[in-house]
Amino acid sequence: MAWALWSGGTLARQRGAFPLAWRLLGLAAELGEQGGDIVVRGYSLAGLAETGRIQGDYEAVGRLHEQLLAEARRRGRPGTRCGHWRASRRCTATLGSTTRRTRSSRRRRR
Repeated sequence: MAWALWSGGTLARQRGAFPLAWRLLGLAAELGEQGGDIVVRGYSLAGLAETGRIQGDYEAVGRLHEQLLAEARRRGRPGTRCGHWRASRRCTATLGSTTRRTRSSRRRRR
């Protein structure tokens, strides 16, 4: 169910329905936490951060990234970058196993 909410929240964000995206992604993150699924939780929090970035709410984005970093540190995963932008520079939040790289980002790193 959490992944379905994440998917709906991501689609809502892509359509520009930001209040719906916030609601669905927040519920997905909550269910991920309750169910112990750190991957869906990480993706959902990152989705919330991306939604905030699009809306220009950098204060909320900073809080979300700090939350991601704290959760990853509690899991002992301090070395993986999340890959989201934070106020004009790459975010340094750590997501552990929730980081996903696209083909284009892999090409840029080479």
